[in-house]
Amino acid sequence: MVFSMGGALEIMVGGLAFPWGFNPRPSRLLITIHFLDGCFNCLGGIAGLPYKRKNRGRRKGDKGSEPTVQCDNCGAFVPRSKIQRITTRVSLVRGDLARELKQMGAYIAENVVVKNLCISCAIHYGVLKVRAREERKQKQFL
Repeated sequence: MVFSMGGALEIMVGGLAFPWGFNPRPSRLLITIHFLDGCFNCLGGIAGLPYKRKNRGRRKGDKGSEPTVQCDNCGAFVPRSKIQRITTRVSLVRGDLARELKQMGAYIAENVVVKNLCISCAIHYGVLKVRAREERKQKQFL
């Protein structure tokens, strides 16, 4: 809880008072700022702030935390709902030889390769495109 005593702000954590700006446990600290017209709560400085996308760039909704998946290109650990999955079929035989074998009636097996890419790598490889300003969703200003 944040108290204002004589113009100085202090944070109360577990009965101990800390000067404003000192954060003993950044991921677990609940800050409450009391104003004359109400109070402002934010968890670690994240909740309650405006965000750019309605779904926060993820598909999970409000299910809580989820496992992370490693990007196959850069190795970054990304939440499972944020990953871009690409499935491609790779033939074990060259194209011209495969055509001849198919004409003879042979079955050619193909491997299915699944890649998990983070957003940065997906944009870099052209899986996701950056839309032009005219194609983007129009923002409603308050």
